[in-house]
Amino acid sequence: MLFYRDLVLLAEPKDCRFFMNSIFVSLHEKHSQLNVAVAFPTWEDATPNNPHVFENTRYAAPGKVMRLFAQDANALEHVIEVLRLEEMVKKHVLFVTPVLPVPTARKFVAYIRDRVREKVTRKGRRTPDAEMREALSIEAISRAHTTAYVPSWSSKNNRSFSLFITRLVSDTAVSQDTLWDVSSYGLSSKTKPLYLPEF
Repeated sequence: MLFYRDLVLLAEPKDCRFFMNSIFVSLHEKHSQLNVAVAFPTWEDATPNNPHVFENTRYAAPGKVMRLFAQDANALEHVIEVLRLEEMVKKHVLFVTPVLPVPTARKFVAYIRDRVREKVTRKGRRTPDAEMREALSIEAISRAHTTAYVPSWSSKNNRSFSLFITRLVSDTAVSQDTLWDVSSYGLSSKTKPLYLPEF
């Protein structure tokens, strides 16, 4: 049986990425204690970008709700303390729902770290060939509207980076006996997607 708990950001939309980053960093650090999967039930794709017109690139918006799934309800019960979210709750930046069993769903979504997007961005900055840089830039921009990004921080390398997230959608439920394979950020593996119920 699966359980879930929502972390609802109450901050202004422009500030949500900052607080989401904070939660992702804690998730990454405490992964071994929680082993939760993350979903974004209020995700919205952006309007497609025209890579040949100069403008700010539009990315998908993950929304203000981070839904945490776990096979063990107890892990979710302690999520506020383990992720050190007490201050955010106290300052009314974050609202946390009770732990509930997952209801029946008709749609299933796997949220995946988009490493291709990260590689394209890094390769585009490093390549000396102007045509290759242009091709990589066009590829990245044309996919951006279905990719969300969260500015994040690596304590290991002591540097900031963008965590790019994309999603796969299915109408078919995947057996709950499927291997619970999530990254330290709570995201699914691309080779073995963990489809979570969307409701």
